[in-house]
Amino acid sequence: KAQLIKELSDDEEQLELLLESKRVAAVIRLQDELHPPQNSEDCPICLETIKHVNSTTIIRFFCCGGWICKQCSNERNAKRKAGGFDEMFH
Repeated sequence: KAQLIKELSDDEEQLELLLESKRVAAVIRLQDELHPPQNSEDCPICLETIKHVNSTTIIRFFCCGGWICKQCSNERNAKRKAGGFDEMFH
């Protein structure tokens, strides 16, 4: 019986987390609709819109002044470490 109560409690917690994440996403969407970000850009690699472009959301190339989003940068670095050839960056 105690195991069943624990499982139900865990399931309820997971449901609450899911509902809260959906609520937060809706609030963020509404905030963006009411007050669109002033400094958003599209990543030239993945074409995702980067809201609030700053040093924590993009990586800048000092050689040319270009930039890419953090996720593309992380993928690029992972390919380099694995020894893979990435045509987009070479």
